[in-house]
Amino acid sequence: MRRALWVGLLSCSFSVAVSARAAEIDARGPAECPDSAELGFRVERHLGVPLAQAPAAKFVVEMERGAAAYTARLSVLGGVGAESKGRALEGADCNELADAIVVALTLALGAAEAPAAEAPPFEAPPPLTETPPAAADTDGERPAQEQEAASPLRPSLSVAALVDVGSLPEPGLGAALGAELRWEGLQLRALATILFEQHTELGTSTGPAPGADLQLFAGSLLGCTSAVGSGSDPFTLPVCLGFELGWLSGVGTGVVSPRSGSAPWAAARVDVGALWCAPGSLVCFGATLTAAAPITRSRFELTDIGTVYRPPSVTGRLSLGIGVGFD
Repeated sequence: MRRALWVGLLSCSFSVAVSARAAEIDARGPAECPDSAELGFRVERHLGVPLAQAPAAKFVVEMERGAAAYTARLSVLGGVGAESKGRALEGADCNELADAIVVALTLALGAAEAPAAEAPPFEAPPPLTETPPAAADTDGERPAQEQEAASPLRPSLSVAALVDVGSLPEPGLGAALGAELRWEGLQLRALATILFEQHTELGTSTGPAPGADLQLFAGSLLGCTSAVGSGSDPFTLPVCLGFELGWLSGVGTGVVSPRSGSAPWAAARVDVGALWCAPGSLVCFGATLTAAAPITRSRFELTDIGTVYRPPSVTGRLSLGIGVGFD
């Protein structure tokens, strides 16, 4: 009932009838929203005739992206150049907003083409501000351009502090710097991780205890999807699979001739996280649990003394971080 009232009022207020036959659409708004050509194509599809054969009128569509939704203001210029009252529309995303705009323009042009005697009497309504329901195509199919439309790529940067268990002899601290590229429900994430230097010793009965100072540097590449929520939701649970490459470096201590060395580090990893983004903001806060399975488990040994350290088959990490997205 409310949709029928909205459609009737909007079609009446946007009706124009002039002698020349031509219609023009001037659309302005964010890059992810349809432009004038796209809106014109959809209106022609609904109307069944080219805009060049439609009643003369110029429609001005001004789209904006708000904190929680996309809005549009529609105005129409008649043959004498007098601007009609504007109409405000709203949609959860650009596709939903475009559907409402196309229905409004189609009804306006169709009403202008019909004989005046067929138009029902009405009183001028106040400007409409409520959101109309999403319109369906007259033939029951969505236009090919709309099906192919995709959300833009959204990059972001993050920094995190972490606690690691297993990569070094004792639980230790580290930091990670990340970059992410998001497309709809998928993310590609790259991380650079450092585990701060840690000292370990071999127990001996007499004399200084020999040991080593160990440190880990690694880079990771992961593919992620969301187990709960989507890219537009404030709270999501991302799940990631990927690979980590780096090196484990160390230098001997407590020996006559200390030497330094390094060994390659390679591990498969699984990340499960929780991410919350402040509404209307590009800042997000997250926590991530990581399980890594080292493929190379090199031993660090002191000559004639013994093995200082060898990584276990599974390591774990907990990260707490903050990220900033970019439009």
